[in-house]
Amino acid sequence: MLLDALPQAKVLVTSRTRLRLRSEQVFDVDPLGVPAEPEGTALREILSAPAVRLFRDRAKAADPTFEVTDDNAREVAGICRALDGVPLAIELAAIRVRALTPAAMLERLDRALPLLGTGARDVPERQRTIRATVEWSVDLLGAEAQALFTRIGVFTGAFSLDAAEAVASGAPWAPDLLEAVLELVDGSLLRRHDHAGVPFYSMLVPVREVATDRFEHETDVEAVRRAHADHYVRLAVEIEPRLRGATQVAALDRLETERDNIRSGYRHLIAIGAAEAVVDAVWRVLLYWWIRNQLPEAKAWMEDVLAAGARLTDRTRAIALAISGWVSLLQPGAGIDPAAIEESADLFHAAGDAFGEACALTVLSTMRTWGSPPDLDLAESLQRRAIGLVPAELDPTFNAFFRASLGTIELYRGHPDAALAAAEEVVADAGRIGDRFVEAVALTNCGWSRLALGEGRPDLFVRALELSLELGFEDGTGYELEGLAACAAMSGDLDRSGMLLGAAEASRTRTGMGDRRASLTQAPFVRQVLASEGAARFEAARDAGRALPRSEALALAMEARPDG
Repeated sequence: MLLDALPQAKVLVTSRTRLRLRSEQVFDVDPLGVPAEPEGTALREILSAPAVRLFRDRAKAADPTFEVTDDNAREVAGICRALDGVPLAIELAAIRVRALTPAAMLERLDRALPLLGTGARDVPERQRTIRATVEWSVDLLGAEAQALFTRIGVFTGAFSLDAAEAVASGAPWAPDLLEAVLELVDGSLLRRHDHAGVPFYSMLVPVREVATDRFEHETDVEAVRRAHADHYVRLAVEIEPRLRGATQVAALDRLETERDNIRSGYRHLIAIGAAEAVVDAVWRVLLYWWIRNQLPEAKAWMEDVLAAGARLTDRTRAIALAISGWVSLLQPGAGIDPAAIEESADLFHAAGDAFGEACALTVLSTMRTWGSPPDLDLAESLQRRAIGLVPAELDPTFNAFFRASLGTIELYRGHPDAALAAAEEVVADAGRIGDRFVEAVALTNCGWSRLALGEGRPDLFVRALELSLELGFEDGTGYELEGLAACAAMSGDLDRSGMLLGAAEASRTRTGMGDRRASLTQAPFVRQVLASEGAARFEAARDAGRALPRSEALALAMEARPDG
């Protein structure tokens, strides 16, 4: 009535929900910005995040002696990340510094809500704990929205509308799902954000904990968990072809957005004895696990499946053996049994899976290449068989990888010209098919071949680094830092070389992965420097590089950019 009487009036309103009035313009107040992954991040970068500054200010109000220092900054950053930057949650956590160190607080945030309460008497009862605030908001919802809120407690991270439809299937309110979703969004219990045109919904940590607790009391909890897991198996089937070529980055980002739900769904299937579906799904999106540095987790699942002793189809067992063996090959110190990979190749062959057989043969070829002593003739024979099984017209991405492996064998033979020719051919093919991952790997091989020819080409490693960063390929970052360190050593810049090599070693520590080509690539340059008068200087720079924040290491690496 007031707005009808005063049509020119403007009213500023803060509210838990939208008012749903004509001409209403809504401005959603987002959570505070949180730091990037705190590992390897400098103190000043952590302190620049608004969420950290709020924590610091509220903690100092509770304990004037409190400061964010090098000793506790990563824990404070972890607290702010765990609480999604929610101001009220951060304030309630910060006052706990009177009783807990940031490290102890972070340990207890596995279950956030019991920690987040206040005894203050000058706030409404519903705001004295985060739980009370969320529960109050949920109780104000309509019946359908409340039922949906409980059902989406099955999700452990962001989810799409398709995923919500999958877990709501069969519920009497499912036909009105979209209206219920909108009510949750309007009530600030769901947040919407888009990825490549696909709407996703997420809950802040305190809200998700309430939804999870309510879901545990659902009468059909097991059926919903299975529907949730089955949805993410189907997602792997749908997205598999988009992980190759020009659609690669968008597909990687899509899977990354749904990673938490993929994990929880697949773990559930393994727990209830439905591992066949998980193994197939992991295999279909193998490029995701590889590029986004999740291979150790995929390996752990495969080992759980193999250790369970359940009867598996030949193809399922072949996949589990291939993934487990391949990842072990990339993990320093991990043992690998050639017989297991040979069995994998035989099982793939028996199942008529040419792609799987080619992958297993490539793992065997790599084992023979990296062996001590290497058997390069056998490695080449195995790799050529793999290429014949997966021609370029069938799968240009993996055919390119298999041909790149032939180039590595040539490098081991001491034929850098042949290795360079193979790598440059793959780079050209990568550009033609628009596959950034293939291009990054092949550019790295070009850089190593040039070094073997006595020519430092930092521009090749910088371009590969740019692609690795675009893809989120942390292992690639390690390769490129190693290559740039070798280029710097070749040019006599020991400080730069040591810093970059130390940063590469820190990257390897983060991923737990390595590559035995290092014995052929940067290791000779390192040995040469360590045998020189500059050894102490080099080692000091190397130590500094290991401690260098990741952002600073990348900035140092990019100084080799041709235009810079």
